[in-house]
Amino acid sequence: MEEIVIAWDVDDVLNNFMQAWLSWVKVFYPEKRFPSYQRLTQNPPCELCNMTREEYLKSLDEFRENYYNTPVIMPNPKVLVWFEKFGFEVNGKRLFHICITAIPLKFAGLSADWVFKNFGKWIRGFFSVPSEREEDESFPILREKSEVFKHFKKVDIFIDDREKNVEEGKKFAKKSLLFPAPWNKNRRLEVSKFLKKLTRHIEIIAEGDKEDGKG
Repeated sequence: MEEIVIAWDVDDVLNNFMQAWLSWVKVFYPEKRFPSYQRLTQNPPCELCNMTREEYLKSLDEFRENYYNTPVIMPNPKVLVWFEKFGFEVNGKRLFHICITAIPLKFAGLSADWVFKNFGKWIRGFFSVPSEREEDESFPILREKSEVFKHFKKVDIFIDDREKNVEEGKKFAKKSLLFPAPWNKNRRLEVSKFLKKLTRHIEIIAEGDKEDGKG
């Protein structure tokens, strides 16, 4: 039986990364003024947080290095409940989950470790697209998440919180879905409603596979 392949972003989809970073950065950069998480309507939020791009990237790296694999970074509870219910199959159609995340190369291992500790029952593969850092520029590595898709026979559903990535994902996935976050146009969409839509998309793909004789 052919499986439905779902590719997930990690930070701010499977977990609470930016929310946790914002709570931390307010303490460690007390001279700055920061908005609440719900008012973080830009990502990167340099202007909103009164930070230069260099300060922002440095703060992200400091936070990742010291806190990524601690209880500060928590699974999204609604997403975790969805995996518990639907992680293996929907209406008898088996699912195959992978993660595709943009993260500096030196922290990719931390991210992979977090993913398999928290979602390892369901996630079958982890791929990183190093985010912009000077030390990574000399490596002949992938630069866009969409480049990862070229190495797969198919990706049925791609989920990300960045509108640019979702638009690019439409070229390779049957459905490219924008996960709700304060910095994107789905900011008012409840995560529970998003997950219901995800389940329905899986059902539609499964129904199509049955008609094509793949299920």
